[in-house]
Amino acid sequence: MFRLQNMASAEIRRTEDVPPGMRLRRLRETLGFTIRDVESASHRIAGLSGKTEYCIPLSRLSDIESKNVVPGVHKLCSLALIYRRSIHELLAYFEIDLPALASRVVPELPWPRTGRIAPDLPSTVDVPIMDPGFNPTRTGPCLRHIQKWGVLPAARVKQLAEAEYTYASIGDDDRMMYPIVRPGALLQIDPRITEIETRSFTNEYERPIYLVETRDQHYCCWVSKISVSRIVLQPHPLSGASPIVLRFPDDAEIIGRVVGVAMRFDTDSPAKV
Repeated sequence: MFRLQNMASAEIRRTEDVPPGMRLRRLRETLGFTIRDVESASHRIAGLSGKTEYCIPLSRLSDIESKNVVPGVHKLCSLALIYRRSIHELLAYFEIDLPALASRVVPELPWPRTGRIAPDLPSTVDVPIMDPGFNPTRTGPCLRHIQKWGVLPAARVKQLAEAEYTYASIGDDDRMMYPIVRPGALLQIDPRITEIETRSFTNEYERPIYLVETRDQHYCCWVSKISVSRIVLQPHPLSGASPIVLRFPDDAEIIGRVVGVAMRFDTDSPAKV
């Protein structure tokens, strides 16, 4: 299914000279829908969703197809649902390649505060296929063990991740756990672990890090309980940040414990005081 969708997207790219309205008309006709079929289906979507914006009147669809009127976001969503196409594919009709654009510009966009994210996976991902001689228990170069790069449905890859995990990204201005967690790092959080550990720890890496949500922002930090109703959000001592005392649970919620971190080391991230 994913390969067929990719082939359809490639076909769209090969017909860039065809106006987007004509592409939508050809898609509708290929699928065997009349204009009235689309109108009726859009009314059904509007009824089930409770939003009249999903309705596509005959005259509106005619203008979209023949006069290249750009449909609103709700009507474009209706067309995607009716035609069983992804919203990304229909956006490509209007020369908006959102996944490609995101891959280029998202790393360049500011992300000042730490917060939870919901990454949008592509339809397929490239993964390395290792030869039988690869030993994952030993540290060393692995390039020579890659037999080839294969394509897997992203849905298959997504199944490998535990569904109960949530994710967050460290803000560009957040140095609270620097240098062990750098700005821009991606966090994997287990929301099942919300109890604050009070035992002694032998080193800073053994000490649990939590994602904490307050009334106005998120914090990635160590957490200590100083009373029944007070907690301290503790930064790394080299970060230059100050501890924050909050009422708990009135002013702070433990989203979960950080169980995984992905980050780069080739960026300059000086601590800010």
